[in-house]
Amino acid sequence: MRLRLAEALLVGAGFWLISFLVEGLGGRGWLDALLGGFVAGALVSLVYFAVLSFVRRKP
Repeated sequence: MRLRLAEALLVGAGFWLISFLVEGLGGRGWLDALLGGFVAGALVSLVYFAVLSFVRRKP
């Protein structure tokens, strides 16, 4: 359980960083890019954790 949560948080953090850089380079304000990236990273992290929880169950 902890490993799945850590993996999901790591994926979300990576997605946040990529999203922040793309939005920041796209001409948006830094605060808007920061918040947009955070929301996107949190959603990706939640979805990834749900996928790990329901798909990777041990038989």
